[in-house]
Amino acid sequence: MQGPGKRKLYAGNEKLEHKGKEMPYSMLQFWQLSLSDILFNMNRGTFAEYIVRCALSEGGFDSLNEENGTSRPWDITGPYIPSAARAARIEVKSTASVQSDTPEEKEPLSLPDSKLIFSIRPAIDWNKEEEGPCRNNDLYVFCHYKAVRKDQNILDMDLWDFYVYQTFMIENNSELKKKNSISLYRLKKLGVLPVPFDQLYDEIIRQIQSVSGYLLQKT
Repeated sequence: MQGPGKRKLYAGNEKLEHKGKEMPYSMLQFWQLSLSDILFNMNRGTFAEYIVRCALSEGGFDSLNEENGTSRPWDITGPYIPSAARAARIEVKSTASVQSDTPEEKEPLSLPDSKLIFSIRPAIDWNKEEEGPCRNNDLYVFCHYKAVRKDQNILDMDLWDFYVYQTFMIENNSELKKKNSISLYRLKKLGVLPVPFDQLYDEIIRQIQSVSGYLLQKT
């Protein structure tokens, strides 16, 4: 069973219309105005999701087309868990020391791992609203942008680390289950190792196999 169905992806050349006529204002201009500041916290999160999709596509799972597109900015329907007969759901979170509003006098800025925080807050799945807030994903991909100055290139994948962690490990931890966030320090204490971009796909697949085995034991 696959996740959300086919979604329309804009190409960028679509124009606003008024009274049946096209106007000289395009979706590309909208994206440029709204998303160019990738250092802004929310935009960085969206960009991190795009990076993970690119890694999946690099590994052979095309998650950038309309069929595998997502219905909400924070969701990714990832590769299948074949033995569990359903798709693995990946949730991407990001953190960074440097933000778009970081004062220049504080650069270079490198926050300690204890101050680099990822959200693991439960949320409502509107298809299962009666169940209340829960973690509706199978895997977290925690993305750490390691730059210490705003003039560093956020498009450079060498400035990113990725930490993949199974959601059931959080749910089965009596302390973590109650938390809305987890620090990079805590992830490292749990033994989660960073992987570079070119190893992210393989690590996601490896972790999905672990999730699959866990789900099979429960059935």
